[in-house]
Amino acid sequence: MAIANYAANHDDFYEVMFDAALNHLLDGVLTDDLFAPDKEFAPTKEEVDTMNRAKGTAELVNGLFHGLADILKTI
Repeated sequence: MAIANYAANHDDFYEVMFDAALNHLLDGVLTDDLFAPDKEFAPTKEEVDTMNRAKGTAELVNGLFHGLADILKTI
């Protein structure tokens, strides 16, 4: 109830919560070292392609989240 009450009285509540969730996702889950290859690992071309696609997907998701945040700011 406290969170709902706070949200009802603060216009920026959703923006603050969204930014906190996005920061947690990008800083705690999708970190740069997630995509760094292991020094002892010699990836095949297929594995390199997969890592590059994963990194591209992460960048796309990041862009989508920022775009969604901008849309939510206008609502």
